[in-house]
Amino acid sequence: MVRNSIVVRLAAPRQVLAWWCIGLLLLQHSATKPVRCVAATKDSGLQGFNTLQFASSAQHLAAFEAVRNYTHQLPAIQRLNGIVNAGANARLRAVVNKLINGEHVRVGVVGGSISHGYGVDKGKTDWFSLFTRYLQAAFPSALIKAHNGALHSAHSEFIGVCLEKLVGKHVDLVFVEVSANDGYVDASVNNPRSHSFERLIRKILKLPNKPAVVVINALQPSIKHLKLPFYQTIEDHYSVICQYYQLPWLSLRDSIWQGLISNHKGSGVRDIYISMETVTQRHLSDLGHKYVADLAVELIQQTFADLMLQPLALDGR
Repeated sequence: MVRNSIVVRLAAPRQVLAWWCIGLLLLQHSATKPVRCVAATKDSGLQGFNTLQFASSAQHLAAFEAVRNYTHQLPAIQRLNGIVNAGANARLRAVVNKLINGEHVRVGVVGGSISHGYGVDKGKTDWFSLFTRYLQAAFPSALIKAHNGALHSAHSEFIGVCLEKLVGKHVDLVFVEVSANDGYVDASVNNPRSHSFERLIRKILKLPNKPAVVVINALQPSIKHLKLPFYQTIEDHYSVICQYYQLPWLSLRDSIWQGLISNHKGSGVRDIYISMETVTQRHLSDLGHKYVADLAVELIQQTFADLMLQPLALDGR
């Protein structure tokens, strides 16, 4: 029995409704009544859940406001479309839990020249820098160390060989952005690109800290110029691997496709690519990088909301 507390036993919705529920709970109770997320018992059939508790709802409110304090450029519906799969998300929840508790968290990215920051002001307007600055602002008590291990022309096979040199051995969260450089192979079975990608994923998952892995898919190069169909990209083949390993999968294609093909303001070729690549269409502009950062931030915000409602223990994967 929990006294003088609010007991939360809701499912993890991964929607804006989660924010509404949390905000309502916090506003209705004073700082003297702790908000507590209570673990489900074995009898409930929901094993694997643990308890996450702050000292007071005042601390909850402070964390809640800090995590929400970010200005998205992408509309909410496009951000939700871009988070194609979240899976059980246990490892990312463990990372966000560490951030909440003010622990040391190492964040890295592997990928190609897009994540490296080609064509934009690297360290300032590239998506990974935008994302890490958000983390530092949202979780000021956490000791966050970020490292950009993306390299020009790097693909899954190369990254797999050099992984520890690129992100270190004790990383806690790794973003993987390789679909643009891996290229498209029209084969669902015995696809060499998929084999290399899966080997890379397995190698990251086996690192000592059991890091969370988030797969980010940039757009297929020259997608508009060559009038490529929606499905002509390796990311759909990689999505099966993401589902199998229960990895969050973010897709810029899924978030802005309709605006891109209709050349809608904010999603057109001249908006999302650097000015010199309106034909080759590979490297993202400042706005394109902001969109990718928005997807990554949205995932963290949703994970935080889910943790507040229903904490999930690391499941050992």
